[in-house]
Amino acid sequence: MVKECTSSAELHLEVGLANTPDALRDELRNRLSNSISTEAPSELSLRVLLRELRSLADVEGIIDFETVQRHLKKKSVETPVDGLMEQAELEGLALRLANGRWMFFE
Repeated sequence: MVKECTSSAELHLEVGLANTPDALRDELRNRLSNSISTEAPSELSLRVLLRELRSLADVEGIIDFETVQRHLKKKSVETPVDGLMEQAELEGLALRLANGRWMFFE
């Protein structure tokens, strides 16, 4: 891991910088940093969001697509449900079940 990002805006900045030639990196950092500072400071990190979703799961740790979708909408997060839960799977936090359901690991 090169760097841990706490928001999608920060991730966007780091990916952009990593794919930019060294000579242009400082100027791009300044321009992107200025545009990021105008965004809402209350943007949720992935870990916080997944912790909240885990608390919404049933007693067996199972959550469905609709519950995740409602929570993302409530938090004004534009990330697709499948993308978010796929990230949880990749990090070993959840297991995909049939019919748009996932089970969180303890």
